[in-house]
Amino acid sequence: MAKIILLVFCALFSSAVMAEQSREECWLDNLPGTKNDVVAQQILMDCSKYNPYIGEKSDGWFGGKTMSWCIRKYGEDTVSQRAAMIIRAACFKLYENK
Repeated sequence: MAKIILLVFCALFSSAVMAEQSREECWLDNLPGTKNDVVAQQILMDCSKYNPYIGEKSDGWFGGKTMSWCIRKYGEDTVSQRAAMIIRAACFKLYENK
């Protein structure tokens, strides 16, 4: 019985960890530090192969993560205004606005 419970737990945990990333997560993985709008547009198109995020907005696993935190973290070193606006849109979609 313990083996079955462990197997079910492992299956649930691995599916949550290995879930396909969303379009917005792709943006946050690839856009920070982008220096020009042409590259930002290409990243936007490359990430379009992923589905949009449809889950609930989050404040992170340990709390304290907000839309404002996300914009500062991912947009701080981004020179491209286009990339910065896409990062802002992703943060708005993924995090609470507190």
